[in-house]
Amino acid sequence: PSADEEQNLLIEQLMAQTKKADQKTKDVELQVEQIDAKVEKLKSESKLKKLKEDLEMYADQKMLKSEEALNTRIDLLKVDDIRQALNLNSKSINKHDEKIAEMVAMLEELSKDD
Repeated sequence: PSADEEQNLLIEQLMAQTKKADQKTKDVELQVEQIDAKVEKLKSESKLKKLKEDLEMYADQKMLKSEEALNTRIDLLKVDDIRQALNLNSKSINKHDEKIAEMVAMLEELSKDD
């Protein structure tokens, strides 16, 4: 083959190799894009998981606080019930004291009459 033909053959081979290299570069770029997309997806999944955990913890704390508040209200109501019961008892005791005082007065009146 002549020098020109050899040169043309070399050029064709180089062009084919360049085309293959270009295709490999495109393939690698596509793989890199896919990997980047997976990384972003994992990051956002991780963020969502963290957010979900934070929300669950917040909800648990809120529930505990409202449970504590409810228990405090129940305790206050119990204290109020006890206070009312004591009030009723003291009123009842006062009435008994008054009756006893009346009876003592009557007995004193009766003993005076004798």
